[in-house]
Amino acid sequence: MGNSSFFIRSRAFDTFFIIGPAWFASIAAIVVGLFARSRGLEIPSLGPMAWFVLVLLVDVAHVYSTLYRTYLDPRERADYRNALLWIPVLAWTIGTLLHTLDPIFFWRSLAYVAVFHFIRQQYGFLAIYSARDGSGISRLDRAVIYAVTLYPVLYWHTHLPRDFVWFIAGDFFAGIPSIVEGVARLLTLGIFGGWAIELAVRKRRGKPTGYPKIFWVLGTALSWNLGIVVFNSDLLFTMTNVLAHGIPYLALVWFTGRAGADRDPSRELSLGRARIRSARFFTAAMIPVFFGILAALAYLAEGIWDVWIWKDHASYFPLFHRALSGFEPGPELTSVLVALLTLPQATHYLLDGFIWRIRRIGILYPSRS
Repeated sequence: MGNSSFFIRSRAFDTFFIIGPAWFASIAAIVVGLFARSRGLEIPSLGPMAWFVLVLLVDVAHVYSTLYRTYLDPRERADYRNALLWIPVLAWTIGTLLHTLDPIFFWRSLAYVAVFHFIRQQYGFLAIYSARDGSGISRLDRAVIYAVTLYPVLYWHTHLPRDFVWFIAGDFFAGIPSIVEGVARLLTLGIFGGWAIELAVRKRRGKPTGYPKIFWVLGTALSWNLGIVVFNSDLLFTMTNVLAHGIPYLALVWFTGRAGADRDPSRELSLGRARIRSARFFTAAMIPVFFGILAALAYLAEGIWDVWIWKDHASYFPLFHRALSGFEPGPELTSVLVALLTLPQATHYLLDGFIWRIRRIGILYPSRS
């Protein structure tokens, strides 16, 4: 898939954990979707086991991985002290106010922030690969990554209701004219074609054209359009959406921890009162611990959600229901709880706006094995 220096860490690492998830999820979606259609069957829904793996262990867990880049890193805490203090306070205050005024407005606001975050991640990785291969980001590069992500979102808005939602039913605005989707489709195809021509011209002129960058854009286009446009399935949407977003993010957090430790062996993480050298923590042997902490936090959060808010996966959280189900929060307290429970993801969305700076996190510098 191209020169090894074009990758963030290595050809194998990027293929399996950054570029690959969108492709693997898309291939799985095609196989499941076409198999069901060929036999006149309904595509399976998002069952409890799929929810546990995709939502809890990937989607929710990846949110908490921001901790490794911020609150658990003493140097990052020092650099971003004010932001790390005030962003959660403001997010909780505003979230409580919005949910108190109108729950649907709260979820709608959070949904659009989340969509923006998901799209910006795709652009962010494009920027990294463009820096790695030396090609830089052209106007068409920017246009194509936004086109292949925004078009499916516009399609979704003009084809409501779908069999899947972002957070809850009604969190996207309805009533957008279908002509908007038609115009967006033509623009997207035109931009994609222009981008392909630009790549061909660059290659003909002998300018750098990294295949990781190309496969990243193609994988983004494939996963977003299959999950939202081609298949009307909550399972396939969740699979393509979550795997293509969550796994690369987790991989990037681990890699930047590893790269930071390589550049400065004295760097540490603070896990409660204990401190551990980053060089010892961000290793292959410690990956179960790296992920286990995130999975435990995700399980704890989802257990509280299930007892007091969603009440739809009680079989996974029997201890939570036995310990906490005797109390039912009223409307005002529910607003406080919902804002508190969504605080990790709201903080994750907002902090990501400025903690991922390419040169600062060492993406341009190869990490030692």
